[in-house]
Amino acid sequence: MLGKGWSKPEEFGVWSDQSVAEIRVPAGLAVQWHSRVIFDCTHYFPGVAAARECRKVDVFVDGKRIDPWVFTREAGDAECSRAITLILPAATGPWFCIALRMNDAQSPLSAGLADDARNLGLGLRTIRRR
Repeated sequence: MLGKGWSKPEEFGVWSDQSVAEIRVPAGLAVQWHSRVIFDCTHYFPGVAAARECRKVDVFVDGKRIDPWVFTREAGDAECSRAITLILPAATGPWFCIALRMNDAQSPLSAGLADDARNLGLGLRTIRRR
């Protein structure tokens, strides 16, 4: 299901490491899941980020922007869930292409916190049905 834009899986899940991260959901699976897809995720905030600082991810399905997800530093370290609804049938064929555009990805290296140069955005733990 994970397409381009994702780093290697880690114990918690996987980080996006590009400005756009893709997920491909088979249309048949979307039917079984009653068109609702839940993402258990977080957003990367460097330890030096202000408590009220926000990060935004724009969500696209088959090229159409459907939702902005906003994460705050106060909730950024805690797992949260975000849901989207996929409109059936899939407009582009047997797959839905979900693109997550990171507006505020940042590397731990640029924040002076570690030698990790990946531009981290969304931390994805699971994708599940409603």
